[in-house]
Amino acid sequence: MNTLHLADIQGLILRAYRMPMVRHFLLQVQTPAAARALLGRLVSGDEQDTPQLTTAEAWQVGFAPGPGDNPQERPRYTPDYCLNVGLTWPGLVALEVAARVPTLSFKSFGAFTDGAAQRAERVGYAGPHAPQHWLGGFGTGADHVLVTLHALDPQAMTTYSTRLSALFAEGHAFQELWHGDGMALSEIHNGQPVPVPKLHFGYTDGISQVAIKGGPEHYAPDHQEPCEPWLFVLLDEAESYYVPEHPELGRNGSFGVFTMLRQDVVGFEQFRCCSGRR
Repeated sequence: MNTLHLADIQGLILRAYRMPMVRHFLLQVQTPAAARALLGRLVSGDEQDTPQLTTAEAWQVGFAPGPGDNPQERPRYTPDYCLNVGLTWPGLVALEVAARVPTLSFKSFGAFTDGAAQRAERVGYAGPHAPQHWLGGFGTGADHVLVTLHALDPQAMTTYSTRLSALFAEGHAFQELWHGDGMALSEIHNGQPVPVPKLHFGYTDGISQVAIKGGPEHYAPDHQEPCEPWLFVLLDEAESYYVPEHPELGRNGSFGVFTMLRQDVVGFEQFRCCSGRR
């Protein structure tokens, strides 16, 4: 098995960020050349120019120690934000990647080229949940790029989101179609609100994680065998798919799903009570 190239893999694929707030930006490409240039700046390594995309390389940060973290050790790197970017198939077309890479192919991944809206009914998104009711331009074909910003505190969120919005507008690179926020729940400790990794239903989230062979996160041993890395990261040694062509575009990438859900706490508690489940 090849070693995972953590510096070439986006951090959210293999790591738990454990930051208490997040903002998602949905973007439409306006000027392809300017949009491509901006995306390149996000991976230039020049933090003074733009916020940089977060890779899976080693770091330790967050509102709670994570698997393998030693809270007694001084973190080697403590960023106050994490940044990641996802592209849709219409986004690749709008960026003129398809025109510039004649060998571009996702022959093992028809779901990606079809898009979420075309396959929505297959996974239960029908009726009031059908694509025509989706928020912010999702599923319209104008949903080209999703930028996700995690932040350690409100000041960092304001600083980096303001900077990113200005960058999106430079040279008419992108139009911001929508943005939405998420925040960890908090509990009062010693009179101060402290973010906690709990859901509205009251239980702790993220305590059951899939271990990945060669991955950077280390979890307590359990009865399940670690998963092969090619199930999460696009690798040449995969047994059930072809890495998208051109390899420099597909290798070490991944596919993600962005969805919105509403947690009906009252309905959940009523069901639990009436069904006798505790």
